[in-house]
Amino acid sequence: MILARDTLLEISNGQSPMIIGGTADLVQINSIDLPVGSSIYRLKAAALPGPGETVAKLIEHFSSFSFDIKEKGAFLEKGACYVIPMDINLSLTSDFAGVFSPKSSTGREDVLVRVLCDGQGSYDQTPRGYCGPLYLEVTPLSFNVRVTPKLALTQMRIRDRLEALSNQEIALLHSKCGIVRDKNGVSLPTGELDLAEQGLYMHVDLDRPIIGFEARENPRDEVYLNAKGTLRWNSFWRRLTRDDCLGGELILSPGRFYLLATKERIVVPPDICAELMVYDLQSGDFRSHYAGFFDGGFGLEADGTHGVLEVRVRDVPFRIRHGQRICKMVFERPDRVPSVYYGQGTGSHYVSSDPCLAKHYAEWNTAWVT
Repeated sequence: MILARDTLLEISNGQSPMIIGGTADLVQINSIDLPVGSSIYRLKAAALPGPGETVAKLIEHFSSFSFDIKEKGAFLEKGACYVIPMDINLSLTSDFAGVFSPKSSTGREDVLVRVLCDGQGSYDQTPRGYCGPLYLEVTPLSFNVRVTPKLALTQMRIRDRLEALSNQEIALLHSKCGIVRDKNGVSLPTGELDLAEQGLYMHVDLDRPIIGFEARENPRDEVYLNAKGTLRWNSFWRRLTRDDCLGGELILSPGRFYLLATKERIVVPPDICAELMVYDLQSGDFRSHYAGFFDGGFGLEADGTHGVLEVRVRDVPFRIRHGQRICKMVFERPDRVPSVYYGQGTGSHYVSSDPCLAKHYAEWNTAWVT
């Protein structure tokens, strides 16, 4: 079960907070944004702490140099690995653990961010009852980027246990709320849902005038990750159209990064939250999405919103075809229905029905459709 906004506010601002440094403006519907601190460490290699090892010791062993984040922003080089201590500490009880996911705009710029915590030999999760600092490993993969003080690149959910809805519960939810829509926003017949392993599979859309974008190699400019609607998208991206597909197929090249969209439009009801899971290696040697949180109310105002896929192929060229399974969404219930939902003034940006670029660009919400 995931803690909802009102509970997150209580455990951030109470007399003995579990989330230390979590101000109200950081709390979203089912998650909390995590701002970076003021120092950055360039690492010789990415690494996870061993049992009993602190991330501070890891930094001491692998750091090449460090520098501060100034008001004008700190430059992070494409392909280099950095660790940034975050401005939030945790003091969880043994019932709770933290789980983490990149913010949407971070993933859409192909910036690999993963959370580290002391003594934890895996990324993006704390052990139950974790008390201590959090660190963010940051590796820009497509572009040079700049980060500014207090910028949030990742987000956290607090969970007591995983209680994913069953296939039957998802089907009942769809029958009631129409959580999966077609291109026109019309709810799909329940029998057409692609349900398996306690999740809903979605499919890639290669039959639209603009099917997506491919990251340009070595652009001269850098992405300011605090920008809002100011960057020129065509300095960083090449638009892909239906003409780039032959017979409804697209060949993806190793080492390249693509933004594509799902056929389906998704609605997450206010009393539900969802997560787009990391890719399944059995489905192909590619990653279709940085794991992503979807808060309650996502897509509600627009009769469903297309999911944006952040696709990277690994070793060999890989063909994808229109309508191919591309990712799986799982659904959970929060501990209570939030007092507000996604799109109601909580920093929500991706509220239209159409897929969008990251919010950093001018025409970020229209470049996919015009």
